[in-house]
Amino acid sequence: MATVTLPAPLRALAGGNREIPLAGVTVLSALQSVAREYPRLRRHLLTRWGSLRPLWVVFLDGRRLRFPALRLLSPAAHLQLVPSPRGGNWLVSYSDFITLLFVFFVVLFSMSSENTSKLKLVVENLSRAVAGLKSLDVVSPSISLGGALDKGNPVPIIIAELPPRPPETVDMLSDMAAQLREAGVSGDVSLQANVESTLVAFNDKLLFKPGTAEFEPSAVEALQAMLEFLQNSEKEVRVIGHTDNTATDPAQFETNWELSGARSVTIVRWLIEMGSIQPKRLVAVAQSEFRPLFPNDSEEHKKKNRRSEIMVINPIEKKATMSVGAVGSTEKIPELP
Repeated sequence: MATVTLPAPLRALAGGNREIPLAGVTVLSALQSVAREYPRLRRHLLTRWGSLRPLWVVFLDGRRLRFPALRLLSPAAHLQLVPSPRGGNWLVSYSDFITLLFVFFVVLFSMSSENTSKLKLVVENLSRAVAGLKSLDVVSPSISLGGALDKGNPVPIIIAELPPRPPETVDMLSDMAAQLREAGVSGDVSLQANVESTLVAFNDKLLFKPGTAEFEPSAVEALQAMLEFLQNSEKEVRVIGHTDNTATDPAQFETNWELSGARSVTIVRWLIEMGSIQPKRLVAVAQSEFRPLFPNDSEEHKKKNRRSEIMVINPIEKKATMSVGAVGSTEKIPELP
């Protein structure tokens, strides 16, 4: 006779019986008969499709049943109920969490990794623009692929040909700022310094009368503040005149080109005659209205655009080579003096 073996948790619900005889030709009908005979087991057995609750697994003669309702029972058939592993659903959420955590750390690693090849290319191009066209070994080979760190300390990026800002420039700017403050004109002068040059920009109302190239009385005090530095240096000096887009008086200057050029020439002549600066060091440049600091859309912006600049050029060694000839053969042009 066919029987079903109950696990220990269900035996109490079946009157303590370990095995129960089955009636029916299919697993479905057999389980329905068990449920009718033992009502306390009904809450553990489902009749739809003949399957059990997820808490239990049905085995027929040692083989797990996926569709027990379709299996015919032989007279010697033996069903066995086995508890399913409890709490298995948590594995799905846990797997999702671990996957997301893994992706999160992969993203962090990709953001912290340093692409040294691209970094070297950027720094090399910057070095060529600043220091000439000579190919440079500008990136320290000790930069690692794991975030450019060496024993916890940042590894510096070395630009061999990038010249430092001359120390005398810093002293000159400090002295000039102090003199301009004493003269009461510091608000109309802008001081800037970098590796290429030192730039001193004067507001036009400080140096020139409106619409002319004639000095204001305050011009001498302002120019005198930087004269000592220019006299003690052999660097090239560029004097650049700027205007706004306001039309000039045709009787004096036909366009702003003539006005800006006349103002820069006036400063150059003063530096030669009063400051004893060697003429070969001086360059007068006219920019007219075409290099504004701000759009010429208001009186305040126009006031800032009208300016005269004195630029002291720091010497930078420049070398250039050029390859000529057919493919496979190169001939280098000598270095520029």
